[in-house]
Amino acid sequence: MTLSPIKSSITIKEPPLVIAPRPIVLNTDCFEDNTIVVRIIRVNYTVPPRICVKEYLSIRIIYPIGTVKGFDLSSDTLNIQPFNFCFLPKANPLRFYSVRKNFLLMAYAKLKM
Repeated sequence: MTLSPIKSSITIKEPPLVIAPRPIVLNTDCFEDNTIVVRIIRVNYTVPPRICVKEYLSIRIIYPIGTVKGFDLSSDTLNIQPFNFCFLPKANPLRFYSVRKNFLLMAYAKLKM
């Protein structure tokens, strides 16, 4: 019995590694009962040279007893124009304020078309 070498090769194509952007706490606010409201963002690296974040509102509410509730709403759901998710040199167009318990005031810009 004779063994003959066979020339062979294997080619594997892997999809590029996709790394999700890290969550970043952009701002916080507090209600009278010490409940904390946190806005979390993720940088959107697909729109250089502008600095923009993913187009959704991500809020976490941290209650004094330690429980956390959150919601993530897309710009489409909120009917907020995409430029509100890009930072200006001296301002952030999309802001929130804790008005009173269980109420947030959202401020954003709107372009007339």
